[in-house]
Amino acid sequence: MNSQTKILLSELRQNPPVSVEEIERAQTTLGHEFPNDYVEFLRFCNGGEGFIGETYVIFWRAREVPEFNTLYEVTTYAPGLLLFGSNGGGEAYAFDTRLPSMATVQVPFVGMDLQETISIAPSFNRFLVELSQKKTLDSKSVFAGEAPYQGRELFEIKPVKLGGSPIDRSNKTLLSREQHISAVNYWNKVISELKGKR
Repeated sequence: MNSQTKILLSELRQNPPVSVEEIERAQTTLGHEFPNDYVEFLRFCNGGEGFIGETYVIFWRAREVPEFNTLYEVTTYAPGLLLFGSNGGGEAYAFDTRLPSMATVQVPFVGMDLQETISIAPSFNRFLVELSQKKTLDSKSVFAGEAPYQGRELFEIKPVKLGGSPIDRSNKTLLSREQHISAVNYWNKVISELKGKR
């Protein structure tokens, strides 16, 4: 991992590096290999959480990648995407495995759909650079005075896609990973059923 990438990750609360064997187990479970620069990242820190520039990010551990992709039912709603983390506030980060480069994209958890993806960068290392340069709403002030997300996801109680407010503080709550998976799956089923009725 180059020095520039290490600097970009300096504010990240990093998990200890992961073994090659654990990475291989995750890839075997997925039936897909990770991009080389992402493997380098996992060997440097096995995921983590914190700020890259002004952007908050949660990177999952290698063993969590296949588990969470299954639990979030990614193959049902966005086949070809491989989620590896999030911005902690409604958007998942993923590799697009349909592309040889496995470019990085952003996709909403609620309303997850290939048509909703936004391209970020052609590689994982470039993805980190793009995050560092992104101007975002100040995540640090969303829950001023409270502890960092610590693996939790900021969630809109009534999804914006269904008329909920994206800025009303009373429409936001922090959910544990288990609660988040349950809520995302519930709303994605609702949205899927509504689409089927159109």
